[in-house]
Amino acid sequence: MATPAYQRIADDIRRRIATGELATGDRLHTASEIAKQWNVSGAVVTQALGVLKTEGLLASAPARGTYVLPQRKLLTWVLSDFENQRADTYSADAWALAIQNQDMEPSSTVTVRRVQASTDISNWLEIDAGETVIARDRVRYADGQPYMLSTSYFPKWVAAGTRLEEPGDQSAPGGLLTEVNHPQVRARDIITAPAASGDQVRSLYLPQGSRVWSIVRIGYGADGRPVRAMHTTAPIDLWSLEFSQAVLPQKAPSPFLSRDYPPDPYPGSRPGVSFVELDGAGWALSPDPESHSGWSVDTGQSALTDLDKWLAAHDATPMSERLPVLAYGSNECPGKIPWMRDTLGLSGPAVVALADVQGLAAVWSAGERARDRQRPAVLAAMEGVTEQHAVWFVTPSQRAVLDEVEGRGDRYRLGWVHAPVTLANGEHLEWVLAYTARPEVIGRGVDAHLNRSPLLVDGRMVRVADMGQDEVRSTEGTSGDSDGLEVIEPSAEEPSWNDLPTTTPPQ
Repeated sequence: MATPAYQRIADDIRRRIATGELATGDRLHTASEIAKQWNVSGAVVTQALGVLKTEGLLASAPARGTYVLPQRKLLTWVLSDFENQRADTYSADAWALAIQNQDMEPSSTVTVRRVQASTDISNWLEIDAGETVIARDRVRYADGQPYMLSTSYFPKWVAAGTRLEEPGDQSAPGGLLTEVNHPQVRARDIITAPAASGDQVRSLYLPQGSRVWSIVRIGYGADGRPVRAMHTTAPIDLWSLEFSQAVLPQKAPSPFLSRDYPPDPYPGSRPGVSFVELDGAGWALSPDPESHSGWSVDTGQSALTDLDKWLAAHDATPMSERLPVLAYGSNECPGKIPWMRDTLGLSGPAVVALADVQGLAAVWSAGERARDRQRPAVLAAMEGVTEQHAVWFVTPSQRAVLDEVEGRGDRYRLGWVHAPVTLANGEHLEWVLAYTARPEVIGRGVDAHLNRSPLLVDGRMVRVADMGQDEVRSTEGTSGDSDGLEVIEPSAEEPSWNDLPTTTPPQ
């Protein structure tokens, strides 16, 4: 079958561009001249040129006619790396490094303006429509050719009076948001592929009808509020998008948002690190034998901070004056802590350390929570078992809040439990406080919301680690008549190391 005339014309022009016979910016003959050369109609030439425009090889303008566009190669953009390798200068940020690694030279231009938030911007930043925001417009180039448009929108409460309002390429260690004390701790991407607007066609030298990647990255601060919305436009035919993500459980970043680790469905989600939580954010703790507290706080900056110094800076009780409370259920979840603050008045930093617990297990209770009918966990002795849980180091007021959360004297009792515990920093404890089933109701006929007896299925207790909430709620069993624990009840409402005559508090 003969090749259509329009395709032969397009193939010839495409070949001449590839061999360099037609260079960037060269103007083609008029449509009527090409039609005469090929002995075809003007409609056939228009069809041929349309194919090449769609491919991004040609463009037309009233004053220039039809001309050759710069030939830009396909680049790869790894979204999961973007902004994760910032250094002291823009030339070393993740995007620029990616361009350099693809053998091209990165550059950019930046302008700043104040705009009223559109509906989209207000939704991204969670502000009122029409509110003034600071917009930083950036054109990103590779080898001098425009490859990407990006506008970052900042609320006034973040950017006003800072270098974010200054034009030109601004940079700082860790990024400008870190410099202005509003570092991003989490980001969310929204990706669509619309047709390019007229401004995008002109700025990126695109043929009419081109489609682009539209990526909106919303960055959130430690308090959960958006601190920036970055809208990036990248031509589909010039960018291959990639995203890599670990599929194994990973430790939380520092700082992280407490709400990212919710307590429901019970027993909830854990960050996999020891942490100190305050005002909706958690900071990872690292073992530090050189520090007074035995821990250092990862503040997200280059240097770690002794936990006791960090607590002192927040007018909080030092570690030596806190008592250890074993958390083996939803109290391990950072997302539960803001609820305790808002609802029950929990105050001050909450210090929560990972711990390996020997000879004990979190097992499912025969009872149910009154508010949602989920089964809670209860602590029980289990020889030969080691489980990882957490230890809260509480102040008296924090312990009082936990009493209310756990229904001390109603659903649970608070006592010193003999449980060899090894904290993540290597510290060893023989006794810890824990909320356990009340012995006077274990195995007795009490209301389900008060029953914290171990659940027995086929005569055996069921570990929380072995069965999920959905399965255990549909499992029938009986109430065990013992948890097997060795418990010393506090001598007063307020527990004390003095309750343990042969045990001294850790130093």
